[in-house]
Amino acid sequence: MVDWIAATFLVGHYVLLSVLCVFGLHRFYLTFGALRSYKKPHPTGQFQDLPHLTVQLPLYNEKYVAERLIDAAIALDYPRDLLQIQVLDDSTDETRSLVAESVAHYRNQGFDIEQVLRNDRSGYKAGAMACAFDAVKGEFIAVFDADFVPAPDVLLKMIHHFTDPEIGMVQAQWDYLNRDRSLLTRTQGLMLDAHFGVEQSARFARDVFFNFNGTAGLWRKTAIEQAGGWHADTITEDLDLSYRAQLLGWKFSYLRDVRCLSELPADMSAYKTQQHRWTKGGIEVMLKLWRQIWQAPIKLRTQLEASLHLASNLTHLIILIDCVLFLIPAVMLRQNILPYPPLWVDLVMFCFGGLSHLYFYLSAQRILGRSVIEHLLLVPMLMSVTIGLSRSNGTGILEALTGHKSGFVRTPKLGAAQAPDSTKSGSYFSRISFSGDLVECGLGGIYLFASLWCIVNGVFLALPFLLMFTFGFLYTGTSSLRERLEQADTSGSLSNAEVKAEANCPS
Repeated sequence: MVDWIAATFLVGHYVLLSVLCVFGLHRFYLTFGALRSYKKPHPTGQFQDLPHLTVQLPLYNEKYVAERLIDAAIALDYPRDLLQIQVLDDSTDETRSLVAESVAHYRNQGFDIEQVLRNDRSGYKAGAMACAFDAVKGEFIAVFDADFVPAPDVLLKMIHHFTDPEIGMVQAQWDYLNRDRSLLTRTQGLMLDAHFGVEQSARFARDVFFNFNGTAGLWRKTAIEQAGGWHADTITEDLDLSYRAQLLGWKFSYLRDVRCLSELPADMSAYKTQQHRWTKGGIEVMLKLWRQIWQAPIKLRTQLEASLHLASNLTHLIILIDCVLFLIPAVMLRQNILPYPPLWVDLVMFCFGGLSHLYFYLSAQRILGRSVIEHLLLVPMLMSVTIGLSRSNGTGILEALTGHKSGFVRTPKLGAAQAPDSTKSGSYFSRISFSGDLVECGLGGIYLFASLWCIVNGVFLALPFLLMFTFGFLYTGTSSLRERLEQADTSGSLSNAEVKAEANCPS
């Protein structure tokens, strides 16, 4: 009887691990492609007369960074008579008055800048951009989120790529103002470097679909119109529009050598909020568009890559299911299975499920000209954080799969790069689920017990993996709880808008 129970847990564990290995193999494929075949895009020509261009700056309660963003937009090196700036301000706090003062100041200097206000926040960011779309004067639209500080020359580096009439969007790479602020921000930088250095590079080089990243990109207005405009039925409107435009035949260009500075979430609670939204929204887009992708007259390899891209977030749910239901019983009961899977099975699983991450993240550092050695020890940290986030991200995936809609909970931007020692986020503390923090701490405690069991019973092969789960859950859970205690005084009273945002917080 015990053998059958053990076999059930072991089979469940290996089935889930096999699925993760498929995505690991896909990472090997993308990384090899990025190392081998990146093509540096060159404009097909130069605009003799620069086109009219609109810059959109979506804001919602961004009092710490709103003025910084507007100042950066004003400093963009583009003819003033051809540049329109729309500050899409959905704020309900003092940000609105700060923006009004800044906009009035620059309008008096002759800039074409306006503060676009709405009566409600319907559709969130997508709704704000859709609302302002009819007032867009430019043939092209640049989008910069509140945490970005575009360099003055970024538009001139991007605009000439649109001399190719098939190009619908040009994406710049992100760089980070506060990358070295903490272990958390360094870990985030490593993860995002892999996205831009490997994923975006490989997909662009192989002429398959890749996504606009929501900011630091330049769109052809016609491409947005033909794709049906901004939709608010998912919480990743950028990914949604990207795929709808490419399904119509529009081409995208990725400029790895054009970098736009931004601010990484400075605390764990904000990072969880961001990752929950990205993960849930990705699955919402998958469910919305997978049928169109497979019915579209596009190459099979494009369909396969698009499917793997949109489904990749499912790995968070798979990790969560495995760690809650199967992993520990499989480790503890494995010796009762005779014969149990030979060692080579574990080695194959480790190569595809573990070494693929090492190859993926470190290759990105090589591609982007950063030190591989300096980032080597960050990879296990990133893998642990990914495990720790599986609770909140997995919940987001379940919400998407069951059709549960939630509000767009924006990631707080604190101007952290200007105040690197500041740990206070004031009224912008990201209020995530308290019960979720406790669940993560509980899972960390369970995996700590399992790690001690392995030491006592001499099961050392599984120990590194269990310790990774232990650290990941305890780190994400205790970090959020600590931040909650630190913010108890500064965020004890909430505005009405914040109460509504709390009601839509990620679980």
